Amino acid sequence: MQRVLETNSGNVYQATWRKNYIRQLWWFDQVSKTIKSEQWKDRGLAKSGANLVVQVTNSRWWQLWKYEEPYLVGEKGQVIKVSGAHDSNHRNIEVQNKAKGWEYEFDIVYEKDWIEDPKKGELNKDFGLYVDRTFFIVSGLKSGRYIDYLGRNMVIKTQNGRKSQEFYFHQQSRTIRSRQHNWSFDIQSSGRSSNMHLWSTNSGWWQIFKYDGTYFTNIQNKKVLDVAGGRDKEANNV
Repeated sequence: MQRVLETNSGNVYQATWRKNYIRQLWWFDQVSKTIKSEQWKDRGLAKSGANLVVQVTNSRWWQLWKYEEPYLVGEKGQVIKVSGAHDSNHRNIEVQNKAKGWEYEFDIVYEKDWIEDPKKGELNKDFGLYVDRTFFIVSGLKSGRYIDYLGRNMVIKTQNGRKSQEFYFHQQSRTIRSRQHNWSFDIQSSGRSSNMHLWSTNSGWWQIFKYDGTYFTNIQNKKVLDVAGGRDKEANNV
């Protein structure tokens, strides 16, 4: 996911990148040695308790940061991290002791170097899917049933020509959606279940899958779509 740091003038959190969205733009102020918000130019990144916030700049130690790839490191050695290691929008950014894990790792990308998102009909190479192009998902089991849904539960069913078997990749949310209702693939119980259903889009990690030509793989737990028990029968769960 291309999530970036964003602020609401107080808290700092992660959110999906939006072109020219000023709340997601930052700059280094050589005079104060702080990282400042483009939206609120008098405020910079600061440690407040265990949280990363923006405050009026005073150049005290809790506002001083340096980038030591892939960590943004504070004056006293702590680093920023995504709260709870959840890859979802509006997760707060915290300041903690350095440890291993993707939630501690960040890239610095300058505005002029940002690669534009693929447009409708173009391939998103990171996700292996074309943007907003309708597709079907056909099981590799002998009967070649299509992914469909009953209620909201994802199942396999014989091809029937209905929109319930049509899906597309939604670039803004990075989710796979149903053409019929625009619901997204979703691991039930916010990723704590093994069952798949369709749900309102929230871009939580439990809704985000990549396709490598064979498997649909979740970006965080690395589990793949699977027909329950490998049973090739009508309306079996996914």
